[in-house]
Amino acid sequence: MLGHSPERAASHSQTGETTKVGIDCGKGTGNKGRSRIIPRTPSIASYGLQQVRGTSLKFRFRRPPVTMCRKIIATTMIDTGTVHGVRFAVAAAAALLFAVLAHDVVTHGPLSAHDVAVVAWSSAHRSAALDTWMTRASLSGGPSSTSVYATMLIIACVVGRRMAAGMTIGLIVYGGALLNVAVKHLVQRARPVVDDPLVTLLTYSFPSGHAAASVEFGGLICLLAWRSGFRGTRGAIVIACAVVWVMLVCLSRIYLGLHYPTDVLAGAAEALLWLTGWMAVVDRLGINLGWHCRFNSSP
Repeated sequence: MLGHSPERAASHSQTGETTKVGIDCGKGTGNKGRSRIIPRTPSIASYGLQQVRGTSLKFRFRRPPVTMCRKIIATTMIDTGTVHGVRFAVAAAAALLFAVLAHDVVTHGPLSAHDVAVVAWSSAHRSAALDTWMTRASLSGGPSSTSVYATMLIIACVVGRRMAAGMTIGLIVYGGALLNVAVKHLVQRARPVVDDPLVTLLTYSFPSGHAAASVEFGGLICLLAWRSGFRGTRGAIVIACAVVWVMLVCLSRIYLGLHYPTDVLAGAAEALLWLTGWMAVVDRLGINLGWHCRFNSSP
């Protein structure tokens, strides 16, 4: 008898690829030492397998295809129900927060009264060093800067022939900027008035475009890192850097006297709602945003 069961041979017949296998057919068969070509299936458990216990079959498999690798990460390493639940909770919380802030700003509620006090306090505690660092942080996270970052990512996607991913990045970043401008013209809230302003802008204040742009791009970077296989320590580092950068950008807008705190919170809420909506579209259409595969990363 052969050293493998019919079920194993049948399971290996689902693909056109083959592997040369040495089989010991036993005495009296006249076929000892001969090799036979049997098909193999590139299952997850078989990759890297060197020997099947209980038989004399010896395998040497190649690294799994990148496309299969991406499907494994997207489908098996994360529970789909959990992802949908978290996404819905984030979107609902962001929508509720934005609605509350917008209603307070339009009706001149109590939150708007506290806004003036916070901006006055921050303008009274300025320093030359903070002025420099906050200005740089503000410039790094505006819609103009994030549009440049997105353009670089899109070029990389085009070079790698990943048109769907590049188009998705463009729609998230550029579309989010257009949405922010539309909401600003709808609410038409004036900028804060401070003594000796460092920067003067004539555009509307609510919601903050810098807060929205930084949250959208920071969240996009975290998503790209996750879909590319960054887990554990590496994933935590990416998320921590994105969170710190977003917080610096948001605080810089208040420090410079260009936005009220409610403007910044509303911009962040708008960006979260926009980003979670697009992530649902990405998953629905099956668009892959990952760059490579890592099997040695834990979810």
